[in-house]
Amino acid sequence: MTEPILILVVCHDAGGARSVIPVARSLSQKKVRVLAAVAGPAIAIWKAECPENPAVTVPDQLTVADAVALLRKDPVGLLLSASGLFNLMEHTFRKAAQQEGIRSVSILDSWINYSEKFERKIDGSLEICRPNLVCVLDQVTYDGMITAGFDPQELVITGAPNLEASAEYVRSNGLVLRKAWRTEQELKDGDLVVTFFSDPFYWIPDGRPCIATGGLMAPDGTSLYGYTSLDVLGSVLDELQTACLAHDKKCQLILKPHPLEYIDSLRPVVEARNYSHVKVSLQTQGTAARWIAVADAVIGMMSIALLEASLAGKPSLSVQLDLLHSGAEDPCLGNRLSYTYPVFDKGTLRSAMNSLAAGHYQTLMTTPNGRLKLHGAADNVAEVVLAQMNRENPGAKGFVRAPIREVSR
Repeated sequence: MTEPILILVVCHDAGGARSVIPVARSLSQKKVRVLAAVAGPAIAIWKAECPENPAVTVPDQLTVADAVALLRKDPVGLLLSASGLFNLMEHTFRKAAQQEGIRSVSILDSWINYSEKFERKIDGSLEICRPNLVCVLDQVTYDGMITAGFDPQELVITGAPNLEASAEYVRSNGLVLRKAWRTEQELKDGDLVVTFFSDPFYWIPDGRPCIATGGLMAPDGTSLYGYTSLDVLGSVLDELQTACLAHDKKCQLILKPHPLEYIDSLRPVVEARNYSHVKVSLQTQGTAARWIAVADAVIGMMSIALLEASLAGKPSLSVQLDLLHSGAEDPCLGNRLSYTYPVFDKGTLRSAMNSLAAGHYQTLMTTPNGRLKLHGAADNVAEVVLAQMNRENPGAKGFVRAPIREVSR
C-alpha cells in the first residue's frame, strides 16, 4: 500500500524551529504525515520538543542534489520551511523543491530582514529563492514584506505559531514550574528571579563577531547598535546589585545564552562580579518559555523572548544602552509594538532595576499599541499548507541568481 503524501519540514535556527514545530504538531493531529529535516540548533530542539514527529539530521552545507534525493525518497507533497537567516540548508531545500516542481510554504518568526531571509551569498553572487507562499505574523509584517518587494499573492497573515505555543506553555505550566524552580534553588519568598536572554554578538564555535547578513556587528568587529551583549549584561548586573543592596533583596539572574552565541564570551563578565546580592545561574538547556515561566521579570536586548514574556504577562525590559547614539533603527520589535519596556541609558536602567528590587513591577508594564492575535496561529498555517497541497503545482516561480552588484538592497 502506498504511503500517503507527506510534508517535509526543514529548519535550522532556533526561532525557525519553534515556528514550525507547532504547525507540524497540528498537521499530525490532522492525520498528515510529517517528516523533518533538521540541522544546527534545530536538531536538539526538535528532539526535545517534537519527538512525536520523525526527523532526519542533515548538514547545513548539504547540496541541492542531496536535498532532491530526500524529496524523492518519499512522496513529498509540499515543503514547509522556516525562514532563518543564519543557515544555508533552508535555502537549499527551497531550491530543490523548485527544481522538483514541489510547492513550498515558509513561516516567518520575526519582523526584520524580510528580503534577506530568502537570499544567500553563494560564490560571490546573491541567490534569491522565494517560496510559493509566506505565512506572515501580522499586518506590520505583511506591510514590511510588501515594501521589501513581495507580491501580495505570495503572502497570507496567519499569526505567530511560536508565540502562540510559548504563551500557552506559560499559562498552562507557569505556576508549577516557578514553584518547583524556587524550591530546587532554595529561594526564599522575597527573592527576585530575573531571566536575561542574551543575543549572539559573538558566534559559536570560536567567538568571532557576528558579521553575517542580518548580523549584529560591523565588518570591523564593532557593534551596529552601540552596545554588545557583554556591555548590557555587565551593566544590568551592576545596577541590579546596587538596587538589591538598597532594598536588602536577594536576586537570582538566570543567564540564557542564544543558541548561536559563544558562551565563553559571557563568562568573564559574570566571573568579574562576585556580588553579594545577585547570583548568576547560566542555563543552556530548556526553552525560552520555561525560563520566562520561572522568572518574576525578563531582561534582554532584542530577543523575541522579550515579546514572549510580555505576552505571558511578565515585566519585559529591552536594555539597549547607547542605541540612540548609534543611528541604528531599534531592532526590538517588542519596543516598536509597545509590548516591552525600553531602556536606552544608564539612568533609566538604574530606575528600572530599583523598581524590580522594590517589587514595583506594574511601573514596568506597558500598553501595547494593538494586540497580536495568537489563538489558532498554528492551525491557520496548517490549513494554508493543506490548501497549497491541494492546488495544481505548476512549479516554482524561478530561482534567481544575480551578481551582488545588480541587486538593490
